[in-house]
Amino acid sequence: MFLNCYQSPIFEVYNSKDAKNSNGNKEKLKHYSKLIDLQSSVYEYNPILKTYLLMTKQVKLPQGKDTELSLVHPIIGIQGYFKESIHLELFVVDTKSTRRRIIFNSLKKSECKPFFISCPLQSQSIYNNWVTILIQMPSFISQFKGSSYRSLESILIQSTCHIRRIFTMQNFNEQLLTQFQYPIESNPKTFLISFQNEQEIFAENNQDQLTNIYALKQAKLKQIQYDIPKVQKLTLNPQKIPERQHKDIQVASKLNSKEKSLKKNEQNKENEFLDNSFQINKKYKLLENDEMDLKNIDQLIKIIEQDTNQQINKEIKNKNQEFNEEGDLFNILNTINAIENEQQQKVEILIKNPIGCTTITKQGANTLILENRKEQENFVKIIYDPILNCYFDPSTSKCYV
Repeated sequence: MFLNCYQSPIFEVYNSKDAKNSNGNKEKLKHYSKLIDLQSSVYEYNPILKTYLLMTKQVKLPQGKDTELSLVHPIIGIQGYFKESIHLELFVVDTKSTRRRIIFNSLKKSECKPFFISCPLQSQSIYNNWVTILIQMPSFISQFKGSSYRSLESILIQSTCHIRRIFTMQNFNEQLLTQFQYPIESNPKTFLISFQNEQEIFAENNQDQLTNIYALKQAKLKQIQYDIPKVQKLTLNPQKIPERQHKDIQVASKLNSKEKSLKKNEQNKENEFLDNSFQINKKYKLLENDEMDLKNIDQLIKIIEQDTNQQINKEIKNKNQEFNEEGDLFNILNTINAIENEQQQKVEILIKNPIGCTTITKQGANTLILENRKEQENFVKIIYDPILNCYFDPSTSKCYV
């Protein structure tokens, strides 16, 4: 039945409250109709627990013969109220696929036979109390040689009892049990049963619960409750009241209604004004933030401009230095050329020949003097023509190469 279902660390198999109210829910109806015969089952409301409980003398889970529970967890828990005696049978399958029974009874002694094992419930505090019974099934199955626990297939309870809940647990954990805890006023008890011993646990917690119950009762007694009588509404019959009084009452009611409407309008206007002022304050804050952002942006722009100006000035200085160096070189070249030209102009050409020949002397750029060595006193003036590359005598109009 639960073979393909996810079984959480604490898995609820049966709940009397959900079974009572399962007619409205289809999923719950299918679930509990397989477990129990819902038509023949009887439920009773308990004011202490504030829930419906199943009243039975014999219950078997699941209802049919062919269906099986297939519960994997090793611990099973039963919550309920048992009177005088109890007979509980658990049908278990081990790893070898053999079916065995674990029987709990208040009369029999402990026995171990090939297909069943019985264990007595000796403690009397299980009876006539709200109880949570936790049974460790692997400790009983381990008594059969070479077998271990695999799954729980069915449950049989024979006793006059009120059953609240049936569940399974993967491991014993106090925090998980708090999900299915009884109310404090019920004074519950919890038992953990294995093959070796039967322990009553949470004794200290039960004492704390009792102290809490007494404290609550004393607090209720100290409280003084005042029964406030209900205010009866006065109804006026206009027939019995005179006409003038009736008219005055109508006018006063109209005035009251007008005053109320005016007050409501004023309150609405005040609320609108407050809303508008709140929105305006928000807008002002946004504008202030925008102005701060703009100021920051302006400062960043100024810093960037200063950096760019500094870079441009550095580039201009470097270029001026380069131009100055180039100009200096150009001036040096010009001076060198001028010096060379002056040297060329100042060169004197002296031709020393014996008497009867002429001597030419260069003066300036164009004039030359020819000296006749025959007559030392007579001189000839000639002019140099750079185009024709010759010397011209203006007196005789002759050219000398």
